Amino acid sequence: LACDETVYTNIDTATSADPDSFNDGMHDQWFVVDGPSRFLSASTCDPFTDLNTVVEVLTGECSNLRRVGYSDNDPGCTAFPLASNVSWVGNLGTTYRIRVRPQLNTMTIGRYALKLTCG
Repeated sequence: LACDETVYTNIDTATSADPDSFNDGMHDQWFVVDGPSRFLSASTCDPFTDLNTVVEVLTGECSNLRRVGYSDNDPGCTAFPLASNVSWVGNLGTTYRIRVRPQLNTMTIGRYALKLTCG
């Protein structure tokens, strides 16, 4: 995922976009960002989104992931209030893994747009 890129996708099966295949069967999808040294935001707030999403940002290896940020619903999102938004300060040379999944106990089939904004 690159700065100011938006990815439009559907969750209809348990899928993993990450080459290291972190998939845990929760219909999650993974995206990789090589961090620039600036403010970053990963958001599913978009009119295309119709799925109650959770967005999580992590660093580290598969066996030792560390959470950088987490969001479950963004009340400031007027396009779809069950969308999520995570903001963090990136470090040059750090790989960030963005995990998008449906909220537990909700519909697991739907669509979302994920946008990475770099400030």
